[in-house]
Amino acid sequence: ANAGHPAGLILRNDDAPASIDSTGPLLGVVPEATWQAQTIELEAGDRVAIFSDGVTEAFDDAREMFGRSRVAESLQASRH
Repeated sequence: ANAGHPAGLILRNDDAPASIDSTGPLLGVVPEATWQAQTIELEAGDRVAIFSDGVTEAFDDAREMFGRSRVAESLQASRH
């Protein structure tokens, strides 16, 4: 459960990073909220990246947010 944080990414062998589905709303906002646990099978060489919005919302020198796509690109580029 990510409870409002950005959905994690899974990198399988040489595939492009795929999003791990979100499982519920932001933690603490909706008192009666529920979250679903999920199971993902990992194989040798698979990697899982879990990060907070502090990564995706960081700004570079050009004042552009790093963003989810750049997180995925960085993980893809450094996978080996």
